[in-house]
Amino acid sequence: RDHGRARCQRSKSDPGREVVSAHAVVIGGGVNGMVAAGLLAREGRTTVLLEARETLGGLAAPLEIAPGCVVPGLLHDTSRFRPWVAHALDLAAHGLAWRPAPDRLACEPGGQGLLLPGPDAQAAIGEHSDADALAWAEWHGLLGRLGRSLARILDAPPPPLDPQRGDLRALAGMGLSLRRLGRADLTELARLGPMALDDALNDRFETDLLKGAIALPALAHGWAGPLSGGTTAALLMREAVSSASEAAGGPAALATA
Repeated sequence: RDHGRARCQRSKSDPGREVVSAHAVVIGGGVNGMVAAGLLAREGRTTVLLEARETLGGLAAPLEIAPGCVVPGLLHDTSRFRPWVAHALDLAAHGLAWRPAPDRLACEPGGQGLLLPGPDAQAAIGEHSDADALAWAEWHGLLGRLGRSLARILDAPPPPLDPQRGDLRALAGMGLSLRRLGRADLTELARLGPMALDDALNDRFETDLLKGAIALPALAHGWAGPLSGGTTAALLMREAVSSASEAAGGPAALATA
């Protein structure tokens, strides 16, 4: 195989057009497109990345809304960018650094609000409701256990349409990781998945301020509301892939690296 640069040559049928020869063509130069192109290139594939705009980054790229006035792009959360992807692309060598992700502050009229998931979250919740403080500890533990198993599935490539023996072993490993959750957690996962987030949180908590703070990450960047079916699954998947760190400098720094 030719592992060099993509080769350009004139089209025989149309001399005014260039034809590019490559192993892979990635359409779209957002963060996902750049990750796909970067991983393909590191595996030795001659790769062409196509982007309609003059700058790369997609939703992560900064926007100039007026001459000299630059604002961040629509994407503002990098906590879900997977650490193993950053390592595979060696982004640290290209200037990418990480910082702790900020906590979420749920505000209330005339009160201090709630800071989640801050170090004193349980004590702060207890000032509103002792029952919710205990329920928070149980909920936080459940999300951690479910998240570890779901992250393994979400990080894995999709199974091939014609699985071989090795592929079946990988699928069996995923199933085993879920089975290790135990009967209670596995039953709760099956119950929570299709539920509306409003129902799932009302089952456990009584303070609206707390329920709103928990629900926010699942509903941000989407069209569904808390009464929509399946929004609890959105929360579970987000918790599974979110980390305690984010890119220093925000999405624009991630896209630049």
